Amino acid sequence: MTTLPHWLRVVALYTIGSAFVGLASLIQVALAIPSFARTLSLPVGALFFAWAVWAGTRTLQNRREGVRALYLVQVAQVVAFSIGWRLVARAGVAGQLLLASAGFRFEGGWQAHFVLTPLHDGALRAAGVSAVFGAGLGGNAAFEKATWAVGINFFALYLAVRMWHYMKTATYSNDVA
Repeated sequence: MTTLPHWLRVVALYTIGSAFVGLASLIQVALAIPSFARTLSLPVGALFFAWAVWAGTRTLQNRREGVRALYLVQVAQVVAFSIGWRLVARAGVAGQLLLASAGFRFEGGWQAHFVLTPLHDGALRAAGVSAVFGAGLGGNAAFEKATWAVGINFFALYLAVRMWHYMKTATYSNDVA
């Protein structure tokens, strides 16, 4: 059995923590804004964050299905977009490039966000909590007026690739000898 590498343990732990914060945030927004509870964001976001908690927990137990599920959590965070529909899924560390009709921006930091809704602007706002720093051309006001936006989370992409390579060679606590 392969011992779980430290980097993967850290990813699992901050994913679990971020997912719990994301779930609490979704509940808070749903209670404060009743119309939010009628969107796809609440049930799909709750499933995303619950999946992230389960994946992180099973990964810490060095279970094959946990590592695979955590890989899928990372893949889900690679692309965010607002082109007719808006999808933003973040549960952990992000290092992303945002491209929009109003400019571009690089952001990095910790995020626990989720939104899935048919909105018609280019902003990548989402229900959640974050501590983010950023720099680029076009401030927040410009992004609010954008007609489209796409974000690429390079940190999640890096982790997905690294996890893919890890999964090809690792053995797990539930493997039969």
